[in-house]
Amino acid sequence: MVKILIAEDEEIMRDMLLRFFEKRGCSVTTASDGLEALDKFKEIEPDIAIMDNHMPVMNGLDVLHALGDDADKVIIMSGDNSIETYFKSISLGAADFIHKPFDLDLMEGIVVSHLKRLEKRKDNYDGGGYANVNKVNQIAAGGRRC
Repeated sequence: MVKILIAEDEEIMRDMLLRFFEKRGCSVTTASDGLEALDKFKEIEPDIAIMDNHMPVMNGLDVLHALGDDADKVIIMSGDNSIETYFKSISLGAADFIHKPFDLDLMEGIVVSHLKRLEKRKDNYDGGGYANVNKVNQIAAGGRRC
């Protein structure tokens, strides 16, 4: 099962993403601030994290910095449409950046794309393969399951 961490301080947005990905069979964990997100990231080791940039305690960019090499598992979302925020996110290693508001199908496509990228990287490093390859392929084929 694909593990997703959703870090968002706005309860309505957090719950919407939670329901959206749970309906697709994903295991979803949520956090309401950056420090909680960092702790939960280390605890559950998600396949992908969807993280708001503007959160209390610790913002998304600070979390990316703290994650180091694992930052490539994070999709930053923000209502701040500045090119600076985008470039900072990408330069800190974020997998992607999406502007709010966004279409849920677009978010799903981004998640699938990055899970496939991580799968290929894993294959190249150790010949193992991503543990959830069948689930990712189901999403990509329109099966809409994590």
